Amino acid sequence: MRIVTFIFVCMAWLVLGVGVFAQERIRVEVSITSSSGGSHYVDRGRIDGLEIGDSVTFFPSTALAAEGTVRAVSKNSARVELAPGSAAVGIGDRGEILIPKVRVQPKPIAPPIPAPETERNVVVPAPVPTTPPTLVAPTVTPLVEHPAWTHPPEEWQLDKPLLAPAFGLRPEERERRVRGRAWLQSQYTRDSEGGSRTYSNSSVGVDATMENPFGRGGELRIGAAGWSRSFDVESENDQDTQSRFRLNRLSYTVGGTEDHPTRWNLGRFLQSGLPEFGLLDGAEWNRRLSNGDEFGVSIGAMPVPTSSLSTFDDVQAAAFYRRALDDEHKSSVGLGYQNTWHDGEQDRNLLLAEARFEPGRSVSIRSTAWLDMYGSEDEIKGSGFELTEFLVALSWRVSTASGLGLTLSHRKIPELLRSELQDFDPATIRDSKLERIALNGWTSVSAQVRLDGRVDRWSDESDDGTAGELGAALRDFVWDRGELRASVFYSSGTYSSGPGGRLTASKSFERASASFGYEYVDYEQKGFAGDQRQLAQQSLFGTVDFPVSERWDLSLLGDRRFGDNQDSWSLGFMLQTRF
Repeated sequence: MRIVTFIFVCMAWLVLGVGVFAQERIRVEVSITSSSGGSHYVDRGRIDGLEIGDSVTFFPSTALAAEGTVRAVSKNSARVELAPGSAAVGIGDRGEILIPKVRVQPKPIAPPIPAPETERNVVVPAPVPTTPPTLVAPTVTPLVEHPAWTHPPEEWQLDKPLLAPAFGLRPEERERRVRGRAWLQSQYTRDSEGGSRTYSNSSVGVDATMENPFGRGGELRIGAAGWSRSFDVESENDQDTQSRFRLNRLSYTVGGTEDHPTRWNLGRFLQSGLPEFGLLDGAEWNRRLSNGDEFGVSIGAMPVPTSSLSTFDDVQAAAFYRRALDDEHKSSVGLGYQNTWHDGEQDRNLLLAEARFEPGRSVSIRSTAWLDMYGSEDEIKGSGFELTEFLVALSWRVSTASGLGLTLSHRKIPELLRSELQDFDPATIRDSKLERIALNGWTSVSAQVRLDGRVDRWSDESDDGTAGELGAALRDFVWDRGELRASVFYSSGTYSSGPGGRLTASKSFERASASFGYEYVDYEQKGFAGDQRQLAQQSLFGTVDFPVSERWDLSLLGDRRFGDNQDSWSLGFMLQTRF
């Protein structure tokens, strides 16, 4: 593991060598709305501050976090590609993106530019009269009595800003306001390779927040969707349709502000103290201390990761403590513990540690470690401790025009009684291992030319491989308000490996935006012979976003895949509004 040692030495050098002011970041929550091939579309976009190249962390119900990268951004959505070796994710899974706070801050209003000296109003002195002026008695303006004040004087406090009475209303004094989004989405796929098969997926839903719903401050959040899925295999005369209602979130949050440092979460929600602990039907209590430290506890049921999110088969109790390492709370370390029971039987004892450091204006480090504790009742792993998951992600903005990223991850499948999306045999659970090292970087040669690249090295219990990509983008070069990007890549997997290339073009118009791409890959199938040994596959994909009214936007999605052993196409749309 010399390469691991080298990486940690580099990280330590970066932490100690850069000592300037950190750039504050905020968390943007995202949710997967649809999938096409290896791409996943999330419900946040350009107006939320997302940009191409942002790193995404998903928290799927399988417990293992999944890492991805934003590859395309439209007004209200973004296309994310998962990193090699990441855990599988599905529609409805939630995640987060850390973005610089300056992206969503309102731009300051520039002061008016003074007119040139020749255009200013210049007072010209009156000419000297040749005759004595006529004396005129001055006009006296009568004093007008000011009406009585209708608002009593404010009681100012010396420990608060002067404008606090006007702009610092307590949460319970604010008006009731609703914000959120609603959508209607549908996707249809037809696969003609080896017979005819069709698939469809449609949903309608809302994700809304009501501020101060009961006159006591706080927020009431609801996220719900009704969906329908169907498939039809004509050659086997097999078809089925499922329709369900899914309540993704229904919670009431109160507190967590400067005036009320105690925070309560009640209902169904993704835990805020440590999101890695997952979705909860229950209660969470957090408390922030004056020095920035935070601690809390939670208790409740854990919805089963299925389309219906059925609950009460699994329950949990958890606690955490997070220590702030600076006055601005940009760097912190945290420790959490979660105990779960499945059908009343002891299941998982999990210790989780996390750390976030921003030692400089250009460096940020994020790390998470999952430590499972097994007892005598665990038959596969046996008694003891196991590092189930470990992640270190480093981002270094070398200059305003270039940056580097480094990711080191380690994953094993935990032994659980809880029903997950996939059942593994005991041998796989015992021997599973996936380690990955990834390096990425980018640089802007000029205001119009940007280069980027990445390289990944992975290994598991039975195999290893390498993947890499090198790309170049031209911004506002071929056309205004647009980008043309070309990349070449190579991947080596357990079952196939080979080179490929991708060409994408995007453009923003006055009231619309569009993105289209073409991809070609030449795979060598391991363990196959004849026509199945070498597969050349191609794909065309694109999205178009435009407003259909003052409040509604429409996104169109298309995907065509063809070549050796591949013949399918997909069409979809999403109609959504923000309020």
